[in-house]
Amino acid sequence: MHELSLLQALVEQVTELAQKEGFSQVVEIRLGVGQRSGVEPDCLRLCFAEAAGDTALAGAKLVLEETPLELRCTACGQSCFPDVEADLFCVGCGSSATQIVRGRELCILELDVQ
Repeated sequence: MHELSLLQALVEQVTELAQKEGFSQVVEIRLGVGQRSGVEPDCLRLCFAEAAGDTALAGAKLVLEETPLELRCTACGQSCFPDVEADLFCVGCGSSATQIVRGRELCILELDVQ
């Protein structure tokens, strides 16, 4: 379960930020989870308390926001939001010459701190 190691890295980042910015407690953390990130949201929820331990994140509310898959077609220039299970073809022209713009990330969107 790689979600635990991802959360442990996130806790380290927030702990460093807490020391730098001078806050002691995170009340809520909002994470953006891309549809194609390879991260299972339910596993994040299950592992969060364990990863938070006795850090500034202990007892914080975890809010997950799914980031949709967005493609940009290099053939026609169109941006599209295909079904996450679909092949990565442009919905406009059908080209396979697409680049993922969003949808693979796992990132902190917002921290509510004390």
